[in-house]
Amino acid sequence: VYALYQAPDGLLYIGTGGAGLLVYDSVEDRFVRQYQTENCALISNNIHTIVPRADGTLLLGTENSVALFRRESGTFRNWTAEQGLASVCLNAGVSTFRHGESFVFGSNTGAVMFPSDMRIPAPHFSRMLLRDFMISYRPVYPGDKGSPLREDIDNTVRLELAYDQNTFSLEAVSINYDYPSNILYSWKLEGLYEGWSHPVQSGRIQFTSLPPGNYTLRIRAVSNEEKYKVYEERSLGLSVARPLWAGTWAIAGYASLCVLAGVVSFRVAMLRRQKRISDEKTCFFIHTAHDVRTPLTLIKAPLEEVVEKDMVKAEGMDNVRMALKSVDGLLGLVTSLIDFESTDNYTLRLHVSEYELNSYLETTCEAFRTYASIRDIDITRESGFPYLNVRFDKDKMDPILKNILSNALKYTPRGGSIQVRAFVDRHVWGVEVEDTGIGIPPEERKKLF
Repeated sequence: VYALYQAPDGLLYIGTGGAGLLVYDSVEDRFVRQYQTENCALISNNIHTIVPRADGTLLLGTENSVALFRRESGTFRNWTAEQGLASVCLNAGVSTFRHGESFVFGSNTGAVMFPSDMRIPAPHFSRMLLRDFMISYRPVYPGDKGSPLREDIDNTVRLELAYDQNTFSLEAVSINYDYPSNILYSWKLEGLYEGWSHPVQSGRIQFTSLPPGNYTLRIRAVSNEEKYKVYEERSLGLSVARPLWAGTWAIAGYASLCVLAGVVSFRVAMLRRQKRISDEKTCFFIHTAHDVRTPLTLIKAPLEEVVEKDMVKAEGMDNVRMALKSVDGLLGLVTSLIDFESTDNYTLRLHVSEYELNSYLETTCEAFRTYASIRDIDITRESGFPYLNVRFDKDKMDPILKNILSNALKYTPRGGSIQVRAFVDRHVWGVEVEDTGIGIPPEERKKLF
């Protein structure tokens, strides 16, 4: 305890070293209030002297100021060296009231006398200014190349920055010669975070790599003595543009690419799946061809022996030769399947030779006539010419024509007919197969070829 004062209303004011000003109620025997720098305008918690004045106020001497305390309102007004106080280090417990006209305080530089009716000057505040605008730590002025400023930063209402100008700073200042340390600055950036920064004496505000978007910068000048007191508040609109690669069209393009990549990936996966299924089918066909080749060979050998030794009657020999010819055709197909196994991929290379069309069609139809006669189906061949040499790949033409004739026999009822017609139209020749069967349903025709 450095100083004491007993007021007429029974309250005891206690000046302490470090605990601020304590108020004790002697009637209720309890402390009723504690004034410190954290909850009032005091700028020091070391109260060295307490001197009452005639108007009921108290003069408090600290190690760096003289404070006027109004007991009724509980408010303080400080007088420091910045405001003209000659000595700023008043000694503890050394003060007196001299002849009702002045107060005398002891200090480390001697006695300091104040008139009893002295007035502690009120803090003066001038308009807050914005200045010293910098981008990437370099000053920027209106008219500079690439400068976002159209006029001075203090007169700018909205600041529009390019995406590569998102590291910038500016300074808030208030010219206050009589009490400069009383002005503190606090700010917040709406759109990024909403809390006010802790008040500090430096008005420099800096942002590093501010994300693209729209913001509002709010700056306050507050009292160092009464931090709840706001002298002035200013606002500045800010916008940071998105880079070209992060714009709306770019994002739409990225989304389209992602969708396209997904479609392509799905398509590739489906093609791989189809290829795997196709490979499995091919493997199955090839293995089946290996298995079929042996019984066909066993069938062919007895038939050849029958033909060579004339073991059947003449009327049956034609049927045996036809069966032998069909077995040779099947062996040829099986051999083609087995040869296909040795190639890495399917080829559409043609091996074209010249054939007489009527003879070729007659030979093909003859192979089916025996089976057709059993089912009482008539196979006829017609052509509009007696002789015509044409060129085609027999290995590929045989399965096509035989498959068509086989289907015609399969879906033609007993007593029906099948007609195979060859025709020439200018430089184009063709073959038509017509039957009296059930035909192909319209919804299935689109699946042909």
